[in-house]
Amino acid sequence: MSGKVTRRGFLVFGAGAVLAGTALAACSGGTATPSTASSPAAAAAPTSSSATSTGKATAAPAQQASSGQAVTIREAQFPGVGWEQDPMYTDVFMKANPNVKVVTEATPYGQMYQKVLTQGATGTLPDIYPGHTRWVSYWEYKGLCLELMPLVKTYADETKFDDFFPSVIKDMTGNPGAAGKLFTFPTIVHPGGNAVVELNLDLMEKAGVKPLTQDQMDNSNWTVDDLDAIVRAAGKPKDNVWGLTASYSSPLYSTQATRSWSDTPGPEATADSWVLSPDGKTGQLGSPNVKESFEWYRKLIADGFVPTAQNQLPSGSTGLNFFTAGQEVAQTNIIAVQADGKEIGDKFKWTTLLWPKGPKGCRGSCLSYNTWSLNSKTKYPDDTFHLLNTLTGTACGFWAGYDGNAVPFCRHSIWFDQRLWQKYPIYKQGASWFQLGIDPFPMPYNLRAQEYQDAFGQNTQKYLDGKQDWTQMFPTTHDAIQKILDEGRP
Repeated sequence: MSGKVTRRGFLVFGAGAVLAGTALAACSGGTATPSTASSPAAAAAPTSSSATSTGKATAAPAQQASSGQAVTIREAQFPGVGWEQDPMYTDVFMKANPNVKVVTEATPYGQMYQKVLTQGATGTLPDIYPGHTRWVSYWEYKGLCLELMPLVKTYADETKFDDFFPSVIKDMTGNPGAAGKLFTFPTIVHPGGNAVVELNLDLMEKAGVKPLTQDQMDNSNWTVDDLDAIVRAAGKPKDNVWGLTASYSSPLYSTQATRSWSDTPGPEATADSWVLSPDGKTGQLGSPNVKESFEWYRKLIADGFVPTAQNQLPSGSTGLNFFTAGQEVAQTNIIAVQADGKEIGDKFKWTTLLWPKGPKGCRGSCLSYNTWSLNSKTKYPDDTFHLLNTLTGTACGFWAGYDGNAVPFCRHSIWFDQRLWQKYPIYKQGASWFQLGIDPFPMPYNLRAQEYQDAFGQNTQKYLDGKQDWTQMFPTTHDAIQKILDEGRP
């Protein structure tokens, strides 16, 4: 299987495919055994839950249902690796609330968007259901999500709403579907599909590349030119050692990269480095800043340093992709490192830095987060809101990032927990990045985010496989994208 496909190919195509990779912000398939509870996850939020040595969460007195009556709540869930915390903390809630029965319904990630629309239209939507930035704006516009701020005010002490990162709440309430209201809570959050770069230190040393400085290691103080130089010096494609795999195949992931070509150092990027205009109405693939970013990566492809869909992992290779197999110098990732660390083991020395700064000193970012929403027609808004607080709370979110296979949840108290930093040092740098604020998700004004994404990926694929140059790719892609952006709301 192609290294690019195993890591990235199924991340960027089809309904709901972005973020569907192993241990990413939205992943699917397989199962994983929760870690033992010698972890400090239990202490993350003593009023919410803890974990036993068998990996099962135990009940605690917080987030108790208010009605006291016998209640049955339907909860949709994503199954598989990266979502273990959801069934675990649903059990926590039920143990704390014996009068509440939660019936769970597994729906694969790629099917959730359309299924919610179908169930909403037929009156069969669960009381609580998960989603992603790309989908919820349309769900909100269609009236499927319950407005949450009245419940936040009623249960302020329980919710700890101010613990959510402000930039994420601003993005959630500022999208066209929400129109200033709060309809969803964030869970897993990251600053872009290329948010970090994983580096194979053994390959760098073998090629005689200058070791990383302490400033680079501790603060990710490096540039795109530094990354380019490392890739070209240590990559040996003729010897089946590739240079770099990054993600440019989707509007979300490419936007995070292109914003690094901003005309100002940041932390906010100038609009001419955005793939989609800030008002969500115009594709900006032809902007000089955006083109420069794409062409930087395309040159690495043309020079043979990037594995494409035609390249295969050699028979007998062990790894999820070229990087984890030890046959690639660098690959980008969202800010999750757990899955790759488990896969690499002691095969080689490696490290992770934040995505490098661009030519003018900007480190591009782009919010992406998963969500929980409540059915606007739920019969049990209060009880379901208590469940929502458990599923988005500190204990659940800390476990996901510390013991689980997911990015930590969208709470300041989780990302700034020093125990998390000690286990995964890159999260300390990520916490500072979130504190500065992350640029918003590129949401089309007409809410056709899934159609926009699909057209983008389909029309750039030959370019990113080295089969087309810019002049061949750009007109077709631009026209296909703009045609979708010019349509009205569905």
